[in-house]
Amino acid sequence: MSSAEKRTWWTFGISLATVLIGVGALVVVWANEIDVFQAVLSRGLGVPFAIPLIAMVVLSRRFPDKEYDERDIHIERNALSWGLMAGMSFLTGLSLLLCVLDPRGSIGTVTVPFIAYLAFFVVTLFGSGAGLVQYWGSEKGGGDG
Repeated sequence: MSSAEKRTWWTFGISLATVLIGVGALVVVWANEIDVFQAVLSRGLGVPFAIPLIAMVVLSRRFPDKEYDERDIHIERNALSWGLMAGMSFLTGLSLLLCVLDPRGSIGTVTVPFIAYLAFFVVTLFGSGAGLVQYWGSEKGGGDG
């Protein structure tokens, strides 16, 4: 397993955990009509949201880009395309869902950064997932990535 593939596995794990926890928190907040966002801002509970971002920075230091070969660069480029498509689909779907849930068309100003935060991790989750599929296909099938 190459350094780039290890980095992709770690990115996938961090992103999956972040998206699952973030969506779970969003569902709990909406279902119970809790004003958690104000509590996060006023009581410093936003620090846990920084942990996955810090983990991504540490990950980039642990597995630098210099050790990538042409196959890794090709896989990463294709995976980024899939990740961006998934991120745009996520934002579009969430926008439609918000229109259905709140016909007035208003959301809290604190909600927008949280949605952008989740969108970043959706992009990295699907991008790393696409990268893992390409690594798996190039090892098992002997293809070109």
